[in-house]
Amino acid sequence: SLDPNSIYTGTITTGAMDVAGNVLSSNYTFSFTTGAAPDVTAPTVSSTDPADNATSVVVSKVIGVTFSEAMNSSTITTLTLNLKQGTTIITSTVAYSGTIATITPSTTLTAGTVYTATLTTGAQDLAGNAIAANKVWSFTTAGTAPVVYSFATDVIPVLAMCDNCHNHGWTPVTNASTYYTSLVTAGYVKAGAAYTSSKIYLKINGTGHASTGTVPTASYNKLINWMIQGSLNN
Repeated sequence: SLDPNSIYTGTITTGAMDVAGNVLSSNYTFSFTTGAAPDVTAPTVSSTDPADNATSVVVSKVIGVTFSEAMNSSTITTLTLNLKQGTTIITSTVAYSGTIATITPSTTLTAGTVYTATLTTGAQDLAGNAIAANKVWSFTTAGTAPVVYSFATDVIPVLAMCDNCHNHGWTPVTNASTYYTSLVTAGYVKAGAAYTSSKIYLKINGTGHASTGTVPTASYNKLINWMIQGSLNN
């Protein structure tokens, strides 16, 4: 390869002849200048917002990452830049401007929860150089994480209390997942937003069962909150 930013001169002398043996009447000289040296330097991440291991981050946070140079915006997408809670990818919009890429979650983040952002080596600068290695950083949102109620450990014990007085027709089994399936099949539990039409929800909200004292109000609340959280088979 020629040196960058350098002038080169080419010369064709009168020794050059055509097929009949006629030579050039004089030497022909031409010059040109080479361009700048090619960019072979990999871009780096200058900073992230929030910083790695930051705490008390607002739940409405837009996550940012600043690069050492301008990047190819077509390589900054949800495929190369994402946010996760555990192994679950948070649905977000990724944008790029100047030297900053942003992740805007589609919904408010959960309080008191650890999130992890990842930028992959698919991100490239304008010369096609990729970052040398994945950039991963984590942060914790402000507040206290809500209690996640478990079907196996929170709901089944309450259902056992209910069955002390009534024969509802559900069949308690050792396997929690099978127990859950039988409740859904019979309509006692309806997952997701349909929970308000499930038989259990309608019963304990319509007859004041908690007032009898047989099943503590706190236990009924576990059932209700588990349903609000989606009636998960967890």
